[in-house]
Order: sequence, then structure tokens, then C-alpha cells
Amino acid sequence: MPFSYFIVSFLFFLLVYFVDLLRTEALPHWSSNSQTRLRNALLQGPDGDVPNLWYNMKGAVVYEASKQHIDVERSLAIKIHADAAPTSKVDGMLTISWSSLHGKGTTKETKNVYATIPKSWNVELRDVFKRFAWAMNALIDGTHPSLDWQGKPAADAGRQLADGWRLAPIFCVSDWEFYSNVCGFPTGRGCVEMA
Repeated sequence: MPFSYFIVSFLFFLLVYFVDLLRTEALPHWSSNSQTRLRNALLQGPDGDVPNLWYNMKGAVVYEASKQHIDVERSLAIKIHADAAPTSKVDGMLTISWSSLHGKGTTKETKNVYATIPKSWNVELRDVFKRFAWAMNALIDGTHPSLDWQGKPAADAGRQLADGWRLAPIFCVSDWEFYSNVCGFPTGRGCVEMA
């Protein structure tokens, strides 16, 4: 079994765990009013913030391209951040995270880490992002898809995710190395020729 398959399987486990954490029935200790207010502040922001953002984005390309998936009352706009940083003299870590554009709080409170991968693992990033894209597509629609990320039938097909809330990625923040490795953007000389 290839090592990259192990990594991708582990990432899926983390995503499933995260989605289950978002479900209020999986978080009975969040049922108190103070915990609900905390969760709302960290993900949803102030009352009215979610629909206001979507109302103000009407006509924008990012909204128009995805409006069939966006519930203006229950879709949280999120940004995805991917970046690598040195952690020692010989290795570095790629961290992929997301955060709600509505959330209020410190970075520690509002950033949600999807994966942290040592660069020395030589993981095929396209596989990691294939699964990540599958998960984001499920979360933007708010239900578990009928097929898993590999195209196999899913046992939980149609199950509502995150207590009816949805995540709508509207932009990705990273550096050129990431865009080149994952998105296939040109590097070096190709960048000069593009200009």
C-alpha cells in the first residue's frame, strides 16, 4: 500500500471527524447558550452577517458562479489558506487550513487546520486536494454525497452535515510555490513569458 494512500486516508479521517464536530448533536456540551454564542461568534459572526455578505456579493463572479449551491441564510463564506514553512534545517511543513470570513476571534480560535504534511513525505498534493475538493463540494451542498472521493458508493449518502450549515469557499490564499505545485501555474521562466 503506497504511503500517499495512508496519508490521504488519514486526512479523510480528520475531515470526517471535523464534520462530525460541527454537528450540534455530536457536541452536546455546546448546547448551552454560552457555548452556542461562542460557536456562532467563531464561525457565523454577528447576527445578520451571513446574509449581508451574500447580498453584497450579488453580481460578483464568485457568487454568480456558485449561487445554485449557496443558501444565503446558512452558507458560511470561507477562505482556504495553504502555505509551507520551514520547521528545521532539513524539512518543512505544508499546512492547509480554512477559516470563516464571518468569524470573530483570534487566529487560534478561528482557523481550522485541515492537514499538516511534512515536505519530506513527498505526498502527491493533487491527491490531497482531490479529497479536499470532494469534502468542500459536500459541505457547500450541506449533505453527504452519494459517492465517496474515489467514486465508490457512500454509506451516509444524503445525510445532512453540520446541522444544516454549509461552507462556501470563495478564495484561496497561498504563495506561488503552492499555486505552481497544486494548480499547475508556471514557474521560473514561464512566469516571465506570461507577462
